Amino acid sequence: MRMLWLGSGSSGSNNNNWAWWEEEEKRKKRSILWWWEEEEKKEEKKEEKEGEMEEEEKKREDDERRRSREVWREGESCGGGGGGGGESGGGGGGGGGGGESGGGGGGGGGGSNNNRVQWEKDKKEKEEEKRRKSRRGGRVEEVNVTGGGSNNNRVQWEKDKKEEEKEKRRKSRRGGGAGKEEEE
Repeated sequence: MRMLWLGSGSSGSNNNNWAWWEEEEKRKKRSILWWWEEEEKKEEKKEEKEGEMEEEEKKREDDERRRSREVWREGESCGGGGGGGGESGGGGGGGGGGGESGGGGGGGGGGSNNNRVQWEKDKKEKEEEKRRKSRRGGRVEEVNVTGGGSNNNRVQWEKDKKEEEKEKRRKSRRGGGAGKEEEE
């Protein structure tokens, strides 16, 4: 440590200056320590806040997952005679399917939440169409709205079936051995 001599040379003033300098050094150290402690406290508060935010985020995600499972269970009925299993969805009717994307086929199966939302929209649209037809006095066709899963699979399946029927009719008109056509 360097000594700071500011006095005129007399031992009394030297002692006073030395004491002042020591006090000043202590004060600086205290202020540095104080600043350091304050910074550490700020850092701790920041970490606590981040931890709380992470916990809230995790809790929110868990709640959303639980809610989506509950919604899924409420509408988990499958069409036709098919079964259905858990979150992966299930088969039904003439087809089936599994996995997160859901099942196609006859009555359709389960599926992911996106398919679930789409299925609910389609169901509402079909019910609205039924009401419109009945108001007009038109024929109300029965619509299977208990299915779920991937609507695209269902639509494609219906298109394929219609195409097969058209093809059979064409062959029978020509007399080209439609009776021997193999059934799937």
